[in-house]
Amino acid sequence: MTGPHVRQLTTLLGAALDITVDAHPNAADQVERAMLDEASRLEGIFNRLDPTSEFSVWRTGCGHENPSADLARVLGAAERFWAFSSGAFHPGAGRLADRWR
Repeated sequence: MTGPHVRQLTTLLGAALDITVDAHPNAADQVERAMLDEASRLEGIFNRLDPTSEFSVWRTGCGHENPSADLARVLGAAERFWAFSSGAFHPGAGRLADRWR
């Protein structure tokens, strides 16, 4: 077996994505492809900077009333963190910060 298969990628959801897979080169390529496919799928759901993402469409109120299971799970977690922190965490604070700038 050779050393880890490392690849630096462009940004995803506004952050750099580095993938390191410690496997045989053939398996590493398959694992990397699966990871990139999943990251791309999640970006299509959660990317707040992409007006076509599920989150962006949901936020404007122009999307489906029932979000996907992935989006619903994250929205539910955000609501629980908001309640647990007595409002110190607020999922809408990003928009306020954006307007402040």
